[in-house]
Amino acid sequence: MPYVNQEEIPEWMHYGLKGSVEQLFIPTNQPLQAELNHFLNCVRGKETPRITGESALNALRVIWNIQEKLGFFAQDNNALSIAAE
Repeated sequence: MPYVNQEEIPEWMHYGLKGSVEQLFIPTNQPLQAELNHFLNCVRGKETPRITGESALNALRVIWNIQEKLGFFAQDNNALSIAAE
């Protein structure tokens, strides 16, 4: 589904030769807006964070390791470039 513009897609799909039907749930909220709302609610004390800071840092370390292995590196302006081989 083109998530950016929320284009309509059928709410069902056919599987196999018999054509069984499965309902699909597709949220219509914007992921970034939902993330920011959750953050603000945590700051206001209305919600607790879904993950710990330590878990988030570990996820970033995995991403950084993958980028390093793929030959990406961060520049001063925070843009990523592909390392010359």
